Amino acid sequence: MIYFLARTIATVSAAATCGSMAYALTNEEIKSLDSNNNGWIEPGPELQELATRRGDLNRRQLVLLIDEQVAPTGKGIPVDQLTRLTIEESLFKDNNPDRRFFLRESIEDVSLLNRNRVAASDAGASFAFGRDNLTNTSSWSAQGAIAWLAYTRPGCGGTGKGALSGCAFAPYLEFQGEGTSTEKGESSLTFGVKSQFEYTGNKKVELHHVSINPFFTTDFDWEAEIYGLSATWRPISTKMRVNAYPARQGDAATYWWNFYGQVRYQNVQEAGRTSFVTGDEYGWVGGHLSYTRVMGNAKVGQFFTTLAYDYYYDVANDRTAELANAQLGVFIDEQTKNSVVLSYSKGRSLQSLTKVDGLGLSLRIAF
Repeated sequence: MIYFLARTIATVSAAATCGSMAYALTNEEIKSLDSNNNGWIEPGPELQELATRRGDLNRRQLVLLIDEQVAPTGKGIPVDQLTRLTIEESLFKDNNPDRRFFLRESIEDVSLLNRNRVAASDAGASFAFGRDNLTNTSSWSAQGAIAWLAYTRPGCGGTGKGALSGCAFAPYLEFQGEGTSTEKGESSLTFGVKSQFEYTGNKKVELHHVSINPFFTTDFDWEAEIYGLSATWRPISTKMRVNAYPARQGDAATYWWNFYGQVRYQNVQEAGRTSFVTGDEYGWVGGHLSYTRVMGNAKVGQFFTTLAYDYYYDVANDRTAELANAQLGVFIDEQTKNSVVLSYSKGRSLQSLTKVDGLGLSLRIAF
C-alpha cells in the first residue's frame, strides 16, 4: 500500500511540473553520478546524490527513483533507464515551435507537430505561367496553402500507448486556380482552422496524427459559398517509412511513403467558379497514397520523383473524385525545399472538383 501511495505521489508531483517540461538534469549529468562507471546509480552516495536532484527529474525518472527508495532492489537504478528518452520526451524536443508560418501544396501537407520527423510532404506551393504566341494568350495556375501556427503544446496527457503527446492549432488559407488571359477558369479559396492532435502508438507505428478542420470555401471572385468539415488520420512509422523521414530530405538516395485517410463534409450554398453543384451536399470518404524517392548526394541539383494517387467516394451522391499524379523534380536550394517540377496529372481535384489532364512545369516554393 505504501509503495503504491508513494508512486502515486511521485507521479502527481511530476505532473505538476510537467507543463513546463523543463528537463534540467541532462544525460551527461546523470552519467556523472555513476562514479565507478559500472552503468548503475548504486545505493549509497550515488543514489543519495540523485535524490537531492529530484526536482530536476522528469516523471519517468522520478518514478524510477521512488521505486528504488520504496522497494529497494539492492542494485540501484540502471543509468540507461534514466537517460533513455521516452516517446513523450523526444516528442517535446521536436514540438518546440521553431517556426510558425508554413507554405505547402495543400493544408494536408502541413504537419504542425514534429516537423523535423514527420514527412507529411515537403511539396511546396505550385506556381506556373505559360505563353502561347500563336494565339497571343497567357495561362497561369496556382495551388498552395498558407498556415500560421497559433498555438502548440507538447502533451502531458499521460504515458504509454494512446497518450495525447501534443496538440496544435493553426488558421490557414488554401488556394487553387487556373485560367488564361481570355478566360477566368475555375478556382477555390478556402479559409479554415487546422486542429491537430498527436497520439503515441507502438513500436511499429510510433505516432498517430488526427486533424479536424472546419472551413469555408469561396472562389477568386468571391462568388462561391461552401461550408465544410474534414477529419484526417495519418499514421507515423519511421521503421516502415510511412509519413516519416528515414533520413532528412536532402540526404542521399532515400525514400518514404505518404498515406492518410480522410472524411469530408461540404454544404454548397453557391457553387461560383467551382465544379460543385449549388444546393448539393457532399460526404467524401477516401485518402491519399504517394511514394517519393530522392536521388543523389548533391543538395542543389538533387533529383526526386513522386507518384501519387487520391481517391474519394461521395457517399451522399454516389460519385468519385480520383486524381493521379507523377512528378520529376530538381531541388534548387541547399535546404532542398524549393524545386522545379515537371508533373502530369489526370482526374479531379477534391478542392474544387476541377477536372485536369495535362503536363505542366511549375516552380514549387516551401517554407
